[in-house]
Amino acid sequence: MPDDTLAKTYAAFLETRGTEVEIDEDGFIDFDLNGNTYTLSVESDGEGPEFSAISCEIMEVEDDGVALALCAANVVNSEMACAKVFMTEENVVTVSVEVMLQAAGSLPNLFDAMMDALDSGADAFLTTFDAFNEEADKEE
Repeated sequence: MPDDTLAKTYAAFLETRGTEVEIDEDGFIDFDLNGNTYTLSVESDGEGPEFSAISCEIMEVEDDGVALALCAANVVNSEMACAKVFMTEENVVTVSVEVMLQAAGSLPNLFDAMMDALDSGADAFLTTFDAFNEEADKEE
């Protein structure tokens, strides 16, 4: 198991937000907030910048909707600079925000902005995906 000192620090921070937190054996931090489950990953060697990422699975896509979901993700990714939408091999759409922080342990300063970016990315994807589905239904 990797050194989990930073993970424990962030878990304690997240608990102050009234959420249940779990650190898995790989050091990923899972937490629930506002009805959604998020994963926080943190990498730092203790000497340089810290890489932090927060992601959230937003929906599973049926096989016949994969092409529209990928198109919707491409539209959102081209329009948003901070949140990125992607699909896993299991057709689960995920939105993610990644940052490099100069000082390890400074995520709490950006946490709210990262969460807002995640919400914006998820909302933009769902709106675009719904619009694509409506257009496809009209063409049938």
